[in-house]
Amino acid sequence: MDERVEVLPVGGEPSGGAGGGGDGDEAVFLKGIGLSVYQNSGDTSSNWATFVKKKGVFGGYRVKNAEQITTSCDFWNRYEEDIGLAKEFGINTFRLSIEWARLEPNRGQIDMEAVQRYHQILACLEQNNMVPMATLHHFTHPQWFEELGGFTKEENIPLFVEYAKKAFTWFGPKIRLWGTFNEPTCFSFCGYIIGLWCPGSRLMFRQAGVCLLNLLRCHTETYRAIKALPGGEQARVGLVHQFMLFEPRNTGIAATHIRPVTSWMTFWFGTDVLMNYMLSGDFIWKSPFKGITVEAHDGRPPLDWFGINYYSRLTINWKFGVGGTSGEQISDTGFPIHPGGMYRSIKLAGELDVPIYITEWGMADSRDDRRHYLIGAYFNQIMKAISDGYPVRGIYYWTLMDNIEWHEGFHIKYGLYEWSPGGNGDRKLREHSKVLKTLYAALPTTVAEVKTMATTHRQAPVVSAPEGVDPQPVSAEAKPV
Repeated sequence: MDERVEVLPVGGEPSGGAGGGGDGDEAVFLKGIGLSVYQNSGDTSSNWATFVKKKGVFGGYRVKNAEQITTSCDFWNRYEEDIGLAKEFGINTFRLSIEWARLEPNRGQIDMEAVQRYHQILACLEQNNMVPMATLHHFTHPQWFEELGGFTKEENIPLFVEYAKKAFTWFGPKIRLWGTFNEPTCFSFCGYIIGLWCPGSRLMFRQAGVCLLNLLRCHTETYRAIKALPGGEQARVGLVHQFMLFEPRNTGIAATHIRPVTSWMTFWFGTDVLMNYMLSGDFIWKSPFKGITVEAHDGRPPLDWFGINYYSRLTINWKFGVGGTSGEQISDTGFPIHPGGMYRSIKLAGELDVPIYITEWGMADSRDDRRHYLIGAYFNQIMKAISDGYPVRGIYYWTLMDNIEWHEGFHIKYGLYEWSPGGNGDRKLREHSKVLKTLYAALPTTVAEVKTMATTHRQAPVVSAPEGVDPQPVSAEAKPV
C-alpha cells in the first residue's frame, strides 16, 4: 500500500501540503526521474519548433534525418499514463519543465488551456505522492522572444522574469523546488560556439559570453522576483549546471597541440566561469586571440540549491577525435562511462554550501547492454560523496521515455522506457532499467538514513561491472570536435 510522502522543509517542520526537498537531516531524501516536456511533447510556438525546420549552411536540416518533434511520445496528453509508469520505480519526486512557449505562445497572450493542463499534471503528481521539481527554462522559449534577441539582449531579462512570476503565481502553491535555468553554459556553448542548437550560430565567442552572463543575471532577478511574491519565501529556487571536462587522450609531444583545445573546450563549457560567478559574482569570459571580452562584477547571486547534471568527461586525441580512453564503455552519443567525474562534480558543487540535487544522470544505450553498469557505477560515487559529508538531498535519473534528443533526433535512446516514432506509441520497459528500481527500493526515507546507508554502502558498493558485457573499446573513428 502506498504511503503518503511527508515532506519536511528547512528546520524540520512539516510542510502541511505541497512542498518538497527539505534541507535538514530529517527531510525526505528525494529519488526521482526527470523529463523535458518539450522533448516529450513538442509545440508549435517555441524557438526549437522553428529551429528544427531550418536548414544549415550546407543545406541539411538542423536535426538528424530531418526529424520533427511533431511526432513525439506525447507526454502532454498521456501524462497520467507516463506518471504511472514512473511510479513503478518507487519514486517520490518528478522533475519536469515549465514550457514558456506553451503558456505564452504570442507576446502578452496567455493560453489558459495550457495553464490548466499544467494544473492537471501537478494534480496527477500529487495523487501519486510525487514532489514536483519545476524547471522554468529547459533550452526552450517562445519564438517571439528569440526574435527579440533572446538572452543576447540584457533588456529582455524582464520578459523572462515576468513569465516566471506568472508561473509561480499559477503553480507556486503546488511546487516548492524551482530551477531557473537548465544548463545555461550548455545553452550558450551549443547555440553560439558550435552551432548545433538554436539559434545555430558558430564561433560567436563574445556573443556566447554575453548570453551566459545574461542567463546568470536573469537567474538572480528571477530568484528575487519569486521571493517577493506571496508564498515566495517558502519556495526553494536553484540553478542546474552540466559538469563536463575535456582532457587530452594522448600524453607527451602527441598532446602538445591538443592541450589548448581541451583547455578552451573546458572553459567554454563553463564550469569554472559559472562556479566563480556563483561564488563571487565575478564573471570573466575569454575569446581566442582576444583575451577577456566580457567582464562583470555583480556580487554573489542568491541560491537555495544547486543541481548537477553529470554524464561524462570527454577526451580528445591527436587527430581531434572525441571519446574516451581505452577500456571505457561508450554510450551511443560517444560519451564514455566515467564514474569518478560524478564525485568530482559533487565535490566542486559542495563549495557553494547549499543543498545539492543530482538533477540528471543517465545514458544513451539503444542496445540496453551498458545502462545498468552506468547506473550502478554512478550510484556508487553518489553514495561515496554522501558518506564524505557532501549535502546531496536527492537524485533524478534522466530520463523516463525515449524522446527527441535535440539535434540528434529520435535515434538517441536515453529512456528507461523504449519508444519509437515509427511504432504504435507503446512504452516498453527496458530490461536493464530495472537496476534503478532495485537501487531506489533500497534507499531509505530520510536524509539522515541515507547518510547512514552511504557509510555502509561505501564498504560494499553495488554493481562494479556489468555481468556478461565486455567493456566496449573506444572506436578508432572517434567523433571530430
